[in-house]
Amino acid sequence: MFQKIKEFLISLDNIGKENNGETVRRDHIDPEPQPVKKPTPFWLVFINTLLPTACAIAYVCIGLFAKIWHPTWLIFFLVPLYYSLYETIEKKNMYYFGFPILAIGVYLLLGFINKTYFSTCWVILFSIPLYYLICLAVKKKNVLWFFNCIVPSLCIAGYLLLGFLGGWWHPGWVIFFAIPVYYQTVSAVKKYKEEKKRYDYSEAARNDRSRVETMTAEEYEEHRRNK
Repeated sequence: MFQKIKEFLISLDNIGKENNGETVRRDHIDPEPQPVKKPTPFWLVFINTLLPTACAIAYVCIGLFAKIWHPTWLIFFLVPLYYSLYETIEKKNMYYFGFPILAIGVYLLLGFINKTYFSTCWVILFSIPLYYLICLAVKKKNVLWFFNCIVPSLCIAGYLLLGFLGGWWHPGWVIFFAIPVYYQTVSAVKKYKEEKKRYDYSEAARNDRSRVETMTAEEYEEHRRNK
């Protein structure tokens, strides 16, 4: 009895495995083909491959023929900037862009053009955290969150600009009063909106209840179905 059951189970396991007398293993069946990414255009592949070499050749040629080795070396900033921009476009994410490299490069370039800019244009570096705060605000889709984060930095940057460019260290410090004024204003507006929302909800509930009390049985059933 048990021998027949065993033979029956073995026969079920072999169903579909034989094809023209040859055993077919199911794990050898080709899986369903996966979608393949569209190939990158040749001109883009060409740029991605040769950009570092092209920058090096340009640097050497300008240095040899024009004797401008400095600040021509800043041309190498183009390499990480280009690849980060390419990745940003490909992944559709602003975080991948090398904005710190861009800010530092602009600061150095301005300083090399006029050395006095080194003492004033360093405020450009404040744009680095500002850029990433903008990225977060875009991701969160919350403008208020962005301003809550950026107001102190804007006040510091404004104070430094007033001091370095106009010599207004005093009374430029009063700009810091904008920080508590801003947050207190935001808090007051938020509190007012919450209280108004609770009041409107309470009024709507009270009006709905008074209206229900005057309904007939049929009107009440209709009201419940619509609600």
